[in-house]
Amino acid sequence: IIAINGFAIYGLASGMNESEIRTWFSSSLEILASLMLTTVIIGLMLIKLYLELTKLNWKSIGLNRLKLIHLGQALIGYGWYIILFLISTVLVSEFIPQINLNQEQQLGFDKSATGPALLLIGLSLVVLPAIYEEILMRGVLYTKLRKNLSFIATTLVVSLLFGAAHLEWIGDNPLNFAAALDTFLLSIVLVYLREHSKSLWPAILLHGIKNLIAFSIVFVFKLVSF
Repeated sequence: IIAINGFAIYGLASGMNESEIRTWFSSSLEILASLMLTTVIIGLMLIKLYLELTKLNWKSIGLNRLKLIHLGQALIGYGWYIILFLISTVLVSEFIPQINLNQEQQLGFDKSATGPALLLIGLSLVVLPAIYEEILMRGVLYTKLRKNLSFIATTLVVSLLFGAAHLEWIGDNPLNFAAALDTFLLSIVLVYLREHSKSLWPAILLHGIKNLIAFSIVFVFKLVSF
């Protein structure tokens, strides 16, 4: 909200009207990427403030030393995520056919982009979400909840919130339960990695791997839409 309004105020100060600002947001790759980067920077600043106020630090939420074993744990976690995803897809198709598992995610970026534009899109969809969302969800939120709840309860709360955040509430399209289910299942594995590795890095790496594969399929090879 802070980032969007900041950019909107800049647009108004530059002489744009409301319609032009909306077009600016929806059609400019540079603005979309800058908006996402600004959002992450503001979010990390607020998280740092929270950690200072609660006398915590980055290490206390899992940002310890990165090790090679973390990559192996992330790759194994990706395998478990795929298994959960396939099983859940079959079950949902059988018992809840009302859910459209093929509903496309609203990513906001032009899927026909090529060349340098792909680097900006990759930064926005692969790198930034993997770092920021993990610090927020499996870092801050998990650490706080885990002090008072069991592992199962913490997993459910964090994963339900993470899935709900991907329902795509904004816009005229129906709620995206396919994306919510996908991210809920991913979060279960991410929380498990956070719990048993005592580090946030396996979750960050797994999140990045998952995003990179999806990005490659949709934007690089243009095989399907998500």
